[in-house]
Amino acid sequence: MSKVFISYSSKDSDFARHIATDIQANGHDVWMDEWNIRVGDCISSSIEQAISDCDFVILVLSPHSVASGWVDKEWRAKHWEEVELRQVRVLPVLLADCDIPVLLRSKRYADFRQNYSVGFTALIVSLSPLIPSLSSPTTAPLPRNENAGEITELLSRLHSRTVPVSQCLAEALSLAIRMGQDGLRIFCHHELVGYPVEELSESRSAAYINDPDDTAPRHRLIESFVSIYRINHRGGFFHSTSEALAYMRSRPDDFSPVKTFIPIPISQIESKRQSDPGSSIGIAETTLGEFLGDTTHPNATVFIHQDPAAYSAMVESVREELSRLLISLLPTGGMPPAAPAD
Repeated sequence: MSKVFISYSSKDSDFARHIATDIQANGHDVWMDEWNIRVGDCISSSIEQAISDCDFVILVLSPHSVASGWVDKEWRAKHWEEVELRQVRVLPVLLADCDIPVLLRSKRYADFRQNYSVGFTALIVSLSPLIPSLSSPTTAPLPRNENAGEITELLSRLHSRTVPVSQCLAEALSLAIRMGQDGLRIFCHHELVGYPVEELSESRSAAYINDPDDTAPRHRLIESFVSIYRINHRGGFFHSTSEALAYMRSRPDDFSPVKTFIPIPISQIESKRQSDPGSSIGIAETTLGEFLGDTTHPNATVFIHQDPAAYSAMVESVREELSRLLISLLPTGGMPPAAPAD
């Protein structure tokens, strides 16, 4: 696993402890000054040695840290190693809005400002250069008996619904790598970082597919209705989301039914599910060119109508598939914990 140095301002120590504990729980070796520097140790030489030995410096960005001379020296020392080796060594974590240092502005950061789980999932995936190529097998699997307790514990958390599915996937990814289980590893990787879609820009959240092939993950397909009209679902004409959906299904000439492939990371889908109102139709505006590709009217506006509840169903489908994969790793005769009643 990776050796990680946490660089932070003492004024952000509560957050630093939180993230350090969670990173450690995912199997990484964490160095944090208040954990590792003992009474009598030379602070500066201890920090210098730890930075030299670590694989990554996680820089907690906040108004406090960017104003700290100590923090500035810590991340810059690793940054020059990054430049020389041409390998990522500094991982920025955005805790609060601040003036990001110039040398780091081109980097993608893990954003913790709105949602801890979204930020942590992005970070934990970046912490794993140990993730082998998805096309190549991992090392020989470890005996399943040695991991049965960890698997059943993870299954229990997954079904308790006390932690996000994205967090369970991050833990399962770490487990899959250690056990050499490629099916679980590939599934977790795609769910955490998103599914590859050719020529999909960062600003788009979906790929529109009229006839998805057999390789498209079925749990990532959502029923959608495309129209040049924007349905008025808040004007009192429809009493419920289901009524509006039934109306569109009954008029395929006006509301063309398609399957929409949602490739974005599961943590973003969980956030979308939390923010979507349950009593309205989700509507995305796009262009005909983006939807169809080759068309004589590429700039014409079209509207994509969806049931927001489909995102909750997608999260539950991911939960079920992860559960199935974990149960398959239990020793013969092993019984997973019963899922608590909702």
